[in-house]
Amino acid sequence: MVCSDLEIPGFPAWALHARHGAAGKITYQAVDILTPPYPAASFDLIIFKSVLHALPQPWLQAHAMQELHRLLRPGGLLLFAENLRASPLHRVLRRLFRPRWLLQQRRYPTAAEIRLWCRKFREFHWETWGFLGALGRQERERRRLARLDAAIKPLVPQEWRYIIFACARK
Repeated sequence: MVCSDLEIPGFPAWALHARHGAAGKITYQAVDILTPPYPAASFDLIIFKSVLHALPQPWLQAHAMQELHRLLRPGGLLLFAENLRASPLHRVLRRLFRPRWLLQQRRYPTAAEIRLWCRKFREFHWETWGFLGALGRQERERRRLARLDAAIKPLVPQEWRYIIFACARK
């Protein structure tokens, strides 16, 4: 089992794994998703959260998905959650409340782009979620807004939701 990030994962990851008795089973590595140091078909399972939006160009995001596909063994699973471009409101709020330097390093993909990048997988299941929950300033507010999200979900276009959860099988 490998726990990776662009830099070697530190204490928060180690502490969490130790608390669950898994620390001795995990290797911690710095890995660039665009040039992973593993041969093809190295993994049965790959899990990631909020990685693609940190790549500033769509062709880099597409390349990352190609690399993840390459790393999986036949029948292997890719499970992920990724931040999306979301609604025009979300895009305006990001410009207003995120530092400019951070936004220059981020590119939030659309659900349609992710579906396109996953077309090489034999199976692909996905669900988009959230509209109001991202607007909460504190966890308590986000939880309340998430309950409202559940109620208004049928009214919110998929491309306006701010997160995608997906499972792809090679």
